[in-house]
Amino acid sequence: MLPLNFHLVAPTPYRIRSEKTVLCAQIQNMLIKESIKLVGCDDRWACIKLKTPVEQKRTMGVAISKYSEISSNELLARFCSAEVICPNDPFWNQMLAFNINPPANAEEQLIFDSSAEALLQNFLQNNPQTGNLGSLVQVFITRATELLATPNSDNVMLAWQTFNALFVIRAVSKYLVEMVPEYQLCRHLDVQGERRANGPVETRDQDAGDASANNREPEPGGQTSPRLTGSESRVEILIDALIGLIIDAPVTDNTYYLHLECINTLLVLMSVYMFASVHGQARLVETSLIYRTLFQGRYGMHAPLLVKTLLNNVSSMLAAPPSMFGTTAQGGSLFINIASGIWNMLTFNTASRHTIYTHPPLDRHETLERLKTEHPLANQSCLLLLALANHCINKNNLYRNALLSCEDTAGEETKIFNKAFCPKGKRDLIIKSSLSVRPSVRLSVCHVAVSRAWNTGMIFIPVLIPVLDFQIPVYRYFEASATTPQRDSNGSGAQVTPPRIDMAALHKALCATAGCEHSTLFLYQMLHSCDAYKRHVANVNNIENLIVPILQVLYNAPDSNSHHIYMSLIVLLILTEDDALIKNVHLIMVKNLSWYTERSISEISVGGLMVLVIVRALHYNMARVRDKYLHTNCLAAVANMSCEFRNLHPYVAQRLISLFEILTKRRTRLCSEIEGGDINSLELPHHAEEKTEEVMDHISVLDEVLRMLLEIINSCLTHQLSNNLNMVYALLHKRQLFEHHSHHPITQNIEMVIGYFSTRLQRVQEGAGGDLSVSEVLQCIKKGAEQWSSDRLKKFPDLKFRYVEEERPEEFFTPYVWGLITGCGSVYWASECGTRAMNELLAC
Repeated sequence: MLPLNFHLVAPTPYRIRSEKTVLCAQIQNMLIKESIKLVGCDDRWACIKLKTPVEQKRTMGVAISKYSEISSNELLARFCSAEVICPNDPFWNQMLAFNINPPANAEEQLIFDSSAEALLQNFLQNNPQTGNLGSLVQVFITRATELLATPNSDNVMLAWQTFNALFVIRAVSKYLVEMVPEYQLCRHLDVQGERRANGPVETRDQDAGDASANNREPEPGGQTSPRLTGSESRVEILIDALIGLIIDAPVTDNTYYLHLECINTLLVLMSVYMFASVHGQARLVETSLIYRTLFQGRYGMHAPLLVKTLLNNVSSMLAAPPSMFGTTAQGGSLFINIASGIWNMLTFNTASRHTIYTHPPLDRHETLERLKTEHPLANQSCLLLLALANHCINKNNLYRNALLSCEDTAGEETKIFNKAFCPKGKRDLIIKSSLSVRPSVRLSVCHVAVSRAWNTGMIFIPVLIPVLDFQIPVYRYFEASATTPQRDSNGSGAQVTPPRIDMAALHKALCATAGCEHSTLFLYQMLHSCDAYKRHVANVNNIENLIVPILQVLYNAPDSNSHHIYMSLIVLLILTEDDALIKNVHLIMVKNLSWYTERSISEISVGGLMVLVIVRALHYNMARVRDKYLHTNCLAAVANMSCEFRNLHPYVAQRLISLFEILTKRRTRLCSEIEGGDINSLELPHHAEEKTEEVMDHISVLDEVLRMLLEIINSCLTHQLSNNLNMVYALLHKRQLFEHHSHHPITQNIEMVIGYFSTRLQRVQEGAGGDLSVSEVLQCIKKGAEQWSSDRLKKFPDLKFRYVEEERPEEFFTPYVWGLITGCGSVYWASECGTRAMNELLAC
């Protein structure tokens, strides 16, 4: 029971807005999902009324709180029935007034799918006659248009209804994508049902002139959407509305989940690529209306703005609001929630939210889970960017071009200053910043008296209008350069004006999430092809924040899939191509690496850690995996660094020489077994028995690895002998090892170094009359290095390797991206059909 009087003591708050319409909206923002309604408002009082149970049932519509209630919901049953529901029917106001949390994992998605299965089956049967899905799309577009027309596009009521409409569209579209080919999905969206006074429902396609073509079944193997020509289909209209919301609506607490739903819906529509083979279709984007709309249609001209918006989502790493549209999962007292909401609104208080910046995750698995729960918008934006950039790679992909040609805002020196608000709908005018100066106010104590009229069920909230010393000016900035693609004079292609983003913020986000597989892939694409990001990384401080998470992935190679390991190695290889970087990493020290458990290392350079972890990964690969590409990239990365090895940790030098020893012994044993003829006694990876040809192939791989290790050691001695006393110590400790490789020309340099320092040590030891301690040996090596001249060594070409992407990269990246979308995203395909589609795609 509510108290008769409630007093909220607060200092005089800052000005909210005294306009009647704005005040109503503010109160609605707090009360929208509670069992109350706004009755009236004037300049002093806002009147809200407790709803009766009948009113709650009528106004809250579906009122879904559990997935189990979906199957018995009357409004959803009506939507899926044979009844035609026009876009202007009041039914939609009731149906779209529900509260539901989208599935948060595959288990919840399976429960959701099971609960909605019967309704969706009815929908699949009835919608070709009713066209209710097309009507819902029209309702969504209407709500979205109204939302964009409101001040700052931040009306919580419209955002809530728009979200609900889009959630239903996504759920139905996801079911259709799994069950029917794309051309049938497009027909479900395009069909329109018309009510008749007496008689059955009349159905017609959106383009009457193309009715015959739409009624004709497509030819096997050549299915295409019925809306490739003619008037605009609802698929195109829907995609345009989704892109428009993502670009034009600012991300606030009220629109956060709407932005997320727009991105998820685009991913669901694009998933027709993943399910093509399940429905007996070829994965050709040329015949897909959805992909043609995105990549070849006029909506592709907004690619730079969409890419910029998605990159800003990734860079900002905004934490998800604790509740959706003002409701909390914990519930609680209605009155206390109202009072708390008013207090926070008046005092500008916002609850602190945990982020991966304020509370760093312990490992990459926790990072992924927290990304999906605490930063879902950034997570899904990254996945959508990957999807857009990795289809049609070899064609004129405006999204890929915009992503890889983006520039840093730090280099933008000229901005056009404008105090006016950006015109609505003009997408090339982007808000750069607003002045966040907190005004000084005259503080006083006031009371908010809330009373209840028991006979009417009314609650009255007085309107507080404090007096400010000055108003807060809001400044808007225009982009200095246009972001709309410009076509060549001959019309042959589109020249994309590069979008400008904050590279520092993007780099910070990638460092925080680099251990996640999809972030690793995104990092690879930016390092490989985006010159602006490569320049930023080359000049950034604290490069260890980027490198160490990647090394953790390699360290935990047995727990990672091969693609993640491979992409992590390529990222390191690309980083080692920078001469300045490979020099600087040996000057940066890291301490107390809790994740490195093989040996306690109190302090080590980042460069030494890179060598240590890569050598470990190489050892693991040679012993178990035997992946040629993996060991090639391992060796290339270490070889690029070898000329700048400086002050390697004793354990790093020891592991490098130890690996050489292990592989040498392994080769010797294999050769002796072959000469002895006892091939079946070999214990090689993957097979208990291996044929002679397989053994010879393995020996050939060992020869290649051993030769590269010799070149790496020689490069270190040639360029940095005086800075690597521990490497010389390790060589002297295993000097007999290199006698077996004297046939290599490079070994002559190594033997010369070993002979030089061995002679000096022998003289010192004879003079001391006994064995030398470790420190005495190192001191002797140091003095000898000061007198050493690298001119004695034979010159060999410097070791420099560069990563080159293979031809037709989409054959690898496109299936890989869809695997990441299903594994790292918040859209779940939990059905058997989804599992089959993913398995078939990855098997290609």
